[in-house]
Amino acid sequence: MHEHFGTLKNYPANKTIFVKGDVADKIAFIKSGQVRAVVTNPAGDETTLFYMGKGNIFGSDSLVPNPVVVVNVETITPCELYMLPAKQFLEIWHKHNFPIQELLAHYLKRISLLSDYICCSHFTNAKQRVAYFLHSYANIHGRTISLTNEQIAAITGANRISVNRILNSLAQENIVKLEYKKIIVLNEEELINIFNGLGYFLD
Repeated sequence: MHEHFGTLKNYPANKTIFVKGDVADKIAFIKSGQVRAVVTNPAGDETTLFYMGKGNIFGSDSLVPNPVVVVNVETITPCELYMLPAKQFLEIWHKHNFPIQELLAHYLKRISLLSDYICCSHFTNAKQRVAYFLHSYANIHGRTISLTNEQIAAITGANRISVNRILNSLAQENIVKLEYKKIIVLNEEELINIFNGLGYFLD
């Protein structure tokens, strides 16, 4: 529906699209590029909540009563976004009988990611945090992970040098395979073994 109803806009990298506290009134669909949702504490420190790439929508804040932007959203690469006023978005969705499950899937996936990131933060060991993150991300998005080491560091709270070292170690153990701008999970069971000792339970 994005090509038919939305307005295509181009944004450079590092451009803030939505600002926390502003009135939320638009839905955005990512045609190309990547954005991140980020929060800033009173001291000015940033925490990346998640990254979104092609095919994702954001701006769900605008679909509730008295809508206000909950977190900042900014581009991290040049982006093409289809923008649509929230009211018009809902009218179109109802008029064309688009399945509600398709809309909910975007947000349920995001909630799952956030809950996994919260769990991830409880591991004190950087290797366990990275292993948990790779496992949870692969379960949702598939075994090929198209995130940079800097992005993984931002989410897990490990520094980039530690992430580089950990990923190289996992690659040497044939748990993951490192390719250009990609990490491929080869052995999920071994990832689980790394963090399972700190309270992750399998069904």
